[in-house]
Amino acid sequence: MVLVENSEFLQSFVRLGIKPMMDYSFLNKAFGVLREETWQAINQVLTQYAVEQGMISPEKLRMDTTVYETNIHYPTDSSLLWDSFRTLAGLLRQVQQELPSWLSNTISR
Repeated sequence: MVLVENSEFLQSFVRLGIKPMMDYSFLNKAFGVLREETWQAINQVLTQYAVEQGMISPEKLRMDTTVYETNIHYPTDSSLLWDSFRTLAGLLRQVQQELPSWLSNTISR
């Protein structure tokens, strides 16, 4: 297991700089900083935007409440970095397929 925190090369690669890294509990702490009313307001704004953009319909609501026990991997720095890279690579492939002329013009500059 490789931790970004333990590698100056990886810290430079992800452009974080050479400084102390946040630990696994950061998001939990950050989530707890916001009041419930704030989360409701954020959810309301995002929902309104999604409805206006046609991403969701207020007439239909589909929910899946089935729960399955599964093994998940502990979110190490390297696994999160790899997941980010994999997602970014997929998005770049999608952009390349949808906008090949724009992409080739941009790269050739």
